Amino acid sequence: MIKKRYIYSIISIGLCLSLIGCYSSEQSKSSPSSVVANSQNNNHSQRLHLNTVILPVNIQTYRQAMINYSQVGGINPFNNSPFVVKKLPKTIKPSLQNNIQFVIDSVISPTYLSAGKITYLLVKNHIAYIELEMNNDGWAGVSSTIAVINPLVVKNLLRDPNIHQVIFHK
Repeated sequence: MIKKRYIYSIISIGLCLSLIGCYSSEQSKSSPSSVVANSQNNNHSQRLHLNTVILPVNIQTYRQAMINYSQVGGINPFNNSPFVVKKLPKTIKPSLQNNIQFVIDSVISPTYLSAGKITYLLVKNHIAYIELEMNNDGWAGVSSTIAVINPLVVKNLLRDPNIHQVIFHK
C-alpha cells in the first residue's frame, strides 16, 4: 500500500511540475504592464476567477490522452490540450472549493464520482493543500484518474492570485 501511494505521489508530482512549468512560461510571456494591471485589480480578478473554471474543450479526448500518457508515457498531452473558460452554473455558489469540485466532477468518470470528493482544502502561506477521497481510498487504475484530475485542479487553483503552489495530501 505504501509503495502504491509512493508511485501515485511521483506521478502527481511529475504532472504538477510539468503544469507549473507551463504556467511559469505563460506568466513570463505576459508584458510587465499586464502583470502590474493584474496586481492592481486583485479583487476583480479573484471575483472573476470564482465565477469561472478552466476545462478541456473536449473532455473525452482530454481524459483519454491523459490516461494514455499515465499508462504509456511519452510527451505530456496536457501542455497541448485546448482549454476553455466556462462560467459556473447558477446553482453552484462560487467558492474555491466549489469551483474545484465542479472541475473534478466535470472530468472524472461517473463510475468514480465519489472518489473525486474533496476531503481537505486549505490555503496557507500561498500554498493550497488539497486531498481527494481517491488519495485515501485508491483502486486498481487510480493513477489514471489522478493523471486526468490533478493537472486540472492545479491549473484552476493557480488562477487564484493568493495561491502560488499546490500540494496534494497523502
